Amino acid sequence: MAGNEIVGDPDLDHNCWERRRLFLRKGHSQINTKSPGSDVAAEAAAAMAAASMVLLSRINFIHGA
Repeated sequence: MAGNEIVGDPDLDHNCWERRRLFLRKGHSQINTKSPGSDVAAEAAAAMAAASMVLLSRINFIHGA
């Protein structure tokens, strides 16, 4: 895997509710220039940005900054 890539198959990932050790081998898909998915990448970036804002506000609250 080179650079920043999102890897996974949402159809398989979201339909598996087993323990990780029971999860069977599966294929993968990735977002890159040949297989675009900017909407998925943007959604992931937005989720990470929102999480960082929540964590930062929590850290500031705890440390009184």
